[in-house]
Amino acid sequence: MLMNLYRTIDRDVIQFDFLLHIDEESFFEKEIIQLGGRIHRVPALKLTNINNYLKSLDAFFQKENYQCVHSHISVVSYFVLKIAKKNNVKIRIAHSHEAHDSIWDHPLHKVPFILILRRVINKPLTHRFACGRDAGQWLFGKMPFKVINNAIDAKKFIYDEKIATVEKKKLNLIGKTVFGNVGRFCAQKNHMFLIDVFEQLHKRINNAHLVLIGDGELKAGIEKRVKEKKLEQAVSFLGVRKDVYRLLSAIDYILMPSLFEGLPVSLVEAQANGLRVFGSDKIARETNITGLIDFIPIHDKTVWVEHILNNLTYSRENNYNKIVAANYDIEANAAFLTNFYLNTLN
Repeated sequence: MLMNLYRTIDRDVIQFDFLLHIDEESFFEKEIIQLGGRIHRVPALKLTNINNYLKSLDAFFQKENYQCVHSHISVVSYFVLKIAKKNNVKIRIAHSHEAHDSIWDHPLHKVPFILILRRVINKPLTHRFACGRDAGQWLFGKMPFKVINNAIDAKKFIYDEKIATVEKKKLNLIGKTVFGNVGRFCAQKNHMFLIDVFEQLHKRINNAHLVLIGDGELKAGIEKRVKEKKLEQAVSFLGVRKDVYRLLSAIDYILMPSLFEGLPVSLVEAQANGLRVFGSDKIARETNITGLIDFIPIHDKTVWVEHILNNLTYSRENNYNKIVAANYDIEANAAFLTNFYLNTLN
């Protein structure tokens, strides 16, 4: 979402720098530097290093002279914005990207410490943004917030049959029924469940193939699970890709059994490509901007398999106008944020 904005925004007027909470190099760093941005780092927050974490943030904001901090790290935004406020940063935005049915539906959020952060998140900020209604209510409670759509370059994602043929040939997918998933290999995305569902689909659809796009800390475990089920020839791991807009044309259906989601960019992209999506009932309903998403209860793999098998027929359409009409095209959203930053600073 941030890179979509960063590529589109007028960088002669607004420049993004990025403060990361990881030591390893991230996928977009070289591109960020090429576009004029800078990469900064602080240690990842742990319950055992809070004081050192706060000192690192304080040193960072003392050294740099930022006018705006736009934080996208859920409840941890509290610490970033608190230290930014201490160092006289004028605009302090918390941006929510998560939506949960319950505070208890993710292991991290069982910690009372996190519950406290949700109660105080509104204190150091000046503005509240969210990717959707559910995400905003989850983080900010009853306080008002502005929905900023997770926008995309809609023209790039229009389905193209010629591109589909080229990409299927590259991946040896001609004549196959292709299921796909775009997302980080982490607990939230529920890849183990996905592999179990696909195993049953593969038994019922002889030419079924699964394409997994992304990377993450749980990838090795998913690869092991695929080998255990002897599905190596039916599952492709493509890693993080910059050509997702082309790969989507080679996919027939998206599977997303996430344990929780705000409003994932990947599903906006899939719908722009005209793809049928089978998603979990933990995904915010406002994600369904084209009517192409089926929300299936996440507790039962058999229900998933039967629902998918009974709903494979659909027609691939050009959804560009629907994406633009729903305000999910990147141009309008980049213009809004530019005006917001400038007007607020002035």
